[in-house]
Amino acid sequence: MLQTVKSKFSHSLIFFILAFSISCVGPEGPEGPEGAQGPIGAQGPNGVQGIAGIAGTNGITNVIYSPWITNVWIKQENKFISHSFEAASITQEIMDQGLVLVYFKESPTTNFIKILPCTYYSNAVPVFTIDYTIKLRNLTVFHGVSTAIDGAGVDVASPASQTRYIIIPGGTAGRLNLPVDLNNYEEVCTYLGIKP
Repeated sequence: MLQTVKSKFSHSLIFFILAFSISCVGPEGPEGPEGAQGPIGAQGPNGVQGIAGIAGTNGITNVIYSPWITNVWIKQENKFISHSFEAASITQEIMDQGLVLVYFKESPTTNFIKILPCTYYSNAVPVFTIDYTIKLRNLTVFHGVSTAIDGAGVDVASPASQTRYIIIPGGTAGRLNLPVDLNNYEEVCTYLGIKP
């Protein structure tokens, strides 16, 4: 009988504890006020060095260049032959401080490109020199009297010749000391980031 009383007492105690713990659970109360700011933590370690980027192409900013322009040769009274065309990018500032490079090719299909001035040959004999002058918003390509046997000039020898100009503004560092051979058109285009 004592065993039964103990057993009933144990069961009653467990039941009472369970009932009390279940009855103590209520709705959650409102959030309390935010606590004070804690102290600033220690500086974290530096991050890992990033991967080096791909090297960019060399070049000079603000370079201006024309497309290839087919020359329309005109024979002057003094027997000079010339082609003048508008070049709006040749401003007074460019004339005073910039660098204008002019390249020439005998036809649209040739890859043999020369910087002006250049000497023109007939049967390995120099017959004239093609040169250029610039004026405000204008470029003229020309040559003097031909010494060819038949007196032919570039208008006859290369009627479909073409000219292209490249302008490097005066404020560009190193414009007069380009680290390329100006006679090598492809090299100049690569350095300046221009499509040949």
